[in-house]
Amino acid sequence: MNSLLPFIVAGIAQGSVFGLAALGLVVTYKTSGIFNFGHGAVAAVGAYVFYDLRTIHHWPWPVAAAVCLLVLGPLLGVVQERLAAGLAPVRLAMKVVATVGVVLLVAGITSLHYGASSLDFPPFLPQDTVTLLGVRVSAAQLITLVLSVVVAGALFLLFRVTKVGVAMRGVVDDPTLMGLTGVSPVNVRRSAWIIGSTLAVASGILLAPLTGLDTIQLTLLVVQSFGAAAIGRFTSLPLTFAGGLLIGVGENLLVRFSGDITWLALAQPALPFVVLFVVLLLSKPAVIADAGRLRRAVAPSRTPLSPATRRSAMLAALVVAVVLPSLVGVRIQSFASGLVSATIFLSLGLLVWTSGQVSLCHAGFVAVGATTTGHLLGAGVPWVLAVLVAGLVVVPLGLVIAVPAMRLSGIYLALATLGFGVLLQYLFYNRPFMFGQLGQIAVPRPRASWLGIDPSSDTSFYYVTLVAFLLASGVVYGVLRLRLGRLLQALADSPLALATHGAPVNRIRLLVYGVSAFLAGAAGGLSGALSGTASSAAYSYFSSLTLLAVLALYGTKVGVVPALAAGVALSVVPSYLTSIRGEWFTIVFGASAIVAALVSDRSLSLRLSVGARQRLADRRTSSPTRARLVQP
Repeated sequence: MNSLLPFIVAGIAQGSVFGLAALGLVVTYKTSGIFNFGHGAVAAVGAYVFYDLRTIHHWPWPVAAAVCLLVLGPLLGVVQERLAAGLAPVRLAMKVVATVGVVLLVAGITSLHYGASSLDFPPFLPQDTVTLLGVRVSAAQLITLVLSVVVAGALFLLFRVTKVGVAMRGVVDDPTLMGLTGVSPVNVRRSAWIIGSTLAVASGILLAPLTGLDTIQLTLLVVQSFGAAAIGRFTSLPLTFAGGLLIGVGENLLVRFSGDITWLALAQPALPFVVLFVVLLLSKPAVIADAGRLRRAVAPSRTPLSPATRRSAMLAALVVAVVLPSLVGVRIQSFASGLVSATIFLSLGLLVWTSGQVSLCHAGFVAVGATTTGHLLGAGVPWVLAVLVAGLVVVPLGLVIAVPAMRLSGIYLALATLGFGVLLQYLFYNRPFMFGQLGQIAVPRPRASWLGIDPSSDTSFYYVTLVAFLLASGVVYGVLRLRLGRLLQALADSPLALATHGAPVNRIRLLVYGVSAFLAGAAGGLSGALSGTASSAAYSYFSSLTLLAVLALYGTKVGVVPALAAGVALSVVPSYLTSIRGEWFTIVFGASAIVAALVSDRSLSLRLSVGARQRLADRRTSSPTRARLVQP
């Protein structure tokens, strides 16, 4: 037991920061109904600003911390509250897209300004040690624990005994009724977002000395608070804070035993996501019912193209695709990459836009397809057969994700898929049956001399990817044209109504996840063959977030044109703008995802005009005299 005490003490100190971050996440979710995937990005902003003030400008750390907590945190809270208000009428998938866009935006800006490599973040709290229960404990650990406990207790009392706390608890249920009591729902939500953002900034500052200053790593560490929030059922503050402590202790105990059991070292960073996935999977659907209400806006009517015009456009596009190698020359490989990305977007769009199932682990499906193809080709399996088998191998993974989809919906399904993607990355990517210890695997290109396919020719491989994309488009088109397509759209609109009519809802979910996983796995084989080597770094959980954000930029319907546009934006455009740093593309993708989410389902002008008319009507009826003057 004595050998475990140092790890338990360190875990309690670290877990208290996880609990602090999770408290901010729960506070904002309870009051707005929007789960903030950008919570970790806010923590990263706080850590970078603190580093800039303290290390670069040499401010005393108490002054730098005061500026971050008293100025930056509230300012970010106000900005996020305005963003949340704009996202209130949009569908759930677009809410996820907007908060993911915040992550991309912050990651791009920080990398552009501070560089992509991790920066040293020297400790700022006292490092003197004292002995407690025979264990050496640093003053920094004690201060962190005491601060976290005090904040958790203050928040608990705020929600229980103060008028503002009671208002925060009731604003989600009926903001209109709350407005009639004289309490402004907007002010209540703004206060909650200020508290949540300030706690995120504090957690980022406290975690940065443990990890160094790296946007992705810091974001992932704060995302670990999702597991603590799941233990608290996304509502209970005491259970959420306790969940953070448990996760911190569990991670440090895994470090203790990892010397004896090697795979435990891999499981250590994935523990919060194990907790997240298991809690969501085992929770009762009634307990985790989505607090956010889905309100669909009426989209402006559009005049569809005639069948003849559509056929002519498709034929012209096919002709251009066939002669493209002679037009672009040596850049044809980037177009092959664009076609592979378009195939991935087809599979993701089938899942997200047709059935309404949000997936944040799609890059993991592609990774499994790439590694399976590489292993099969190494064993002498023919290239086409290897790609098809790789797609079939990924299907069971899609069915595994379909299991929580049978019980969960909305934001909880998105969280479950995110947890699954992180688990896949940390527990399996470096195993011999995937990328191995080196983090990469050879995936040769196809060879067929009788068809003129030369593995050393980029043009030959471009035509392979073109055929693959056309076949994938045919599969998606066939699904949409069949009865299954109509059932999937009904599933996205109302699963309950579909089940009431006797449709096999769970079977439909299994089918769509299976088809989507197959296409993603086959596309994985193509993506690995682009350069001849598939690397684990290209299929991180962050890549899944990027895929969803880019997909949302080109409409909310699955189709060949949106998939091609997304593929070109992700893979082709950057190859022509080589003088522009890659961070700018991340910034553009993030900002565009936020804008696309805000204006989704209806035009911005329509939303502004409706809002203006409503405000005018409110002013006219604000007094009995003006109300009598309003014509019926």
